[in-house]
Amino acid sequence: MLPYHAAPHGRRIGFTIVELLIVIGIIAILATVVVVSYNGVTKQAIQASMQSDLEHAASTLELYRKQNNTYPATADASNGGEGLVVSNGSSLNYRIKSYGYCVSATNPKSDKTYRVKSTDQNKIEEGGCDVIVSTLAGSGSVGPLDGQGTAARFYYPYGIDVDTSGNVYVADSGNNRIRKITPSGAVTTPAGSGTNGYLDGIDTVAQFNSPHDVAVGNNGEIFVADFGGNRIRKIVSD
Repeated sequence: MLPYHAAPHGRRIGFTIVELLIVIGIIAILATVVVVSYNGVTKQAIQASMQSDLEHAASTLELYRKQNNTYPATADASNGGEGLVVSNGSSLNYRIKSYGYCVSATNPKSDKTYRVKSTDQNKIEEGGCDVIVSTLAGSGSVGPLDGQGTAARFYYPYGIDVDTSGNVYVADSGNNRIRKITPSGAVTTPAGSGTNGYLDGIDTVAQFNSPHDVAVGNNGEIFVADFGGNRIRKIVSD
C-alpha cells in the first residue's frame, strides 16, 4: 500500500496499488477505443475519397477520348497533361486494356483496391487492374501424361475452348489427343489414342492427326479441326 497522509476528519489522501491499476486499465481501454474509432473513421474517409477519385478519373478519361478519339497512353497524359487526381495518400494505377482502360486505387490504410473500367464507368468494384499470369496445367515437359495441374504434360497444345462449367478443352496437337482440364486443374484425355491417324471410335480408341483447334457446341459436344486428317471431327459424351 502506498503511503498516505492523514486528512482532517479521518480522510486519507492517495490510492492503493489496486485502485491505480484499475484507473490505468480504464485509461488504456478508453485509449484503445479512441484509436480504433479514429482508424475506422480514417479508413472510411480515405475509401470515400478514393472512390471519388475513381469517378473523377473515369470522367477525365472519357473527356480525353471525346477530344482525341482514343484513351491516353499514360495517366500523366490525361487531364491536359496534369494527370489523374489522387487524394488522401491513395495510389492510382492506370492500364490500357483491349476493351479500353482500367483504373484502380489502393487504400493505404486497409490495402483494399477498387477499380473502374471503360466498359462501365458507373460501376466501382473491388479488385485491381494488373494481369496475373499463372499455370493452370502442364509441367513444361513433352508428353501425354494426365494428372493434376503442373504434373500433367502436353505436346504442342494448339487451340482451346471452354464449356459452361469452366472446363478447358485442348487440341493437343503433338500428342494427337483432345485433353480436358477442369477448373481445379485436373487433366484427362476424353478422346484420342495418341496414334497419328484417322479412326472414329469411342474415347481413346479414336485417332487424330495433329488436331489444331477445338470448339464447344451449345449441347456440350466438342468439334475438332483435325489438321493433318483434313477433317472436322465431333466428340459427343454418352
